Amino acid sequence: ARAAELAAQSDVALVFAGMHEGFESEGHDRPDIALPGSQVELINAVASANPHTVVILNAGSPVEMPWLDQVAAVLEAYYPGQEGGNAVARILLGEVNPSGKLTETFPIRLEDTPAFINYPGTRDVNYGEGIFVGYRYYDKKDVAPLFPFGHGLSYTQFDYANLQAPN
Repeated sequence: ARAAELAAQSDVALVFAGMHEGFESEGHDRPDIALPGSQVELINAVASANPHTVVILNAGSPVEMPWLDQVAAVLEAYYPGQEGGNAVARILLGEVNPSGKLTETFPIRLEDTPAFINYPGTRDVNYGEGIFVGYRYYDKKDVAPLFPFGHGLSYTQFDYANLQAPN
């Protein structure tokens, strides 16, 4: 309630969301791709109070975004490290163009992922999707992802014109 109250009084609302320490690891599967705790409720409350809400995600892998249509923007920061706060601030203030691209496909829901049929994993991992990993799975099954591998927008707009190639 306090976050929504502050958001309603602000020009822009920033919500930093993501995974807590140790939640993601190469040693075990996550239980799902939802943001843990009450983060979804927080984002919904803030976005309802301020249409200029920006969500900054600190997560090492895709998360569900049922709130996506309610926010003005999402910045995937992954785990940016010691200077991450400064980097995010420079992007949000328009000092640096957010030109990074996603390093993985973000599904709409866990059930849309190629590995779901073999999920959750065990000590003996079955890579049953074979060659149908990443975009190959989404193409083969005609499943639209939330964001495809390589997706990324920026503040820049440009057009190509009068292109010439040397002989």
